[in-house]
Amino acid sequence: NGDTTARQIAIKLIGYVNQLSLLVTPPREANGLRIKLLENDPVVIRVFTSQNAFGFQTSVSKIINVPFEYVHLSFPKEVKGMVIRKAPRVRTKIICSVATQQAPDQKSSGIITNLSCSGALLDSTQPIAAKGETIHLSFRINLHAIDTLLQVSAVVRSQFSDEDGSAPNGRKLYHQGLEFVDLQPNDTLVLQSMIYHRIVEQP
Repeated sequence: NGDTTARQIAIKLIGYVNQLSLLVTPPREANGLRIKLLENDPVVIRVFTSQNAFGFQTSVSKIINVPFEYVHLSFPKEVKGMVIRKAPRVRTKIICSVATQQAPDQKSSGIITNLSCSGALLDSTQPIAAKGETIHLSFRINLHAIDTLLQVSAVVRSQFSDEDGSAPNGRKLYHQGLEFVDLQPNDTLVLQSMIYHRIVEQP
């Protein structure tokens, strides 16, 4: 299953037969091309709702093409889950590249110190942008040995600084509270998967 081990793809649950099988839509590329699956390929499923996150391991039981395309997955033996009442944040230390709308060709760097599906806290040794401005972030997330580059836009919702010179070389450290905007579905999926991994598998 070379295709499925290298990426995360959104699919839809069609239905299930308890203790027997899950029926799902076949995974497809963004351009609509179907990703190759083979019977017995292992698959990790992540399910997110407004208040819950679930995960389980399964495998491809049968691939159906007629009268329409769908995939049978083996019924999971164990499902891990957690109730999420609001967008949780996890602590991180992710180096990122930042550009502003006013100067898109001038890149600065910062560190994302916590992250959620809706926003982040960005630390830097100089102010990145004023409150209310839109910035563009580029950073990598490594999840299950998959290295994914995210390029997202965010609005600066808050900004404050340390007065005690806690940054390297005793310089003042600035903190920007960010809200992500116009996230692409796959970016949301990657962020949700990372958040799920942290709060469920590594509480």
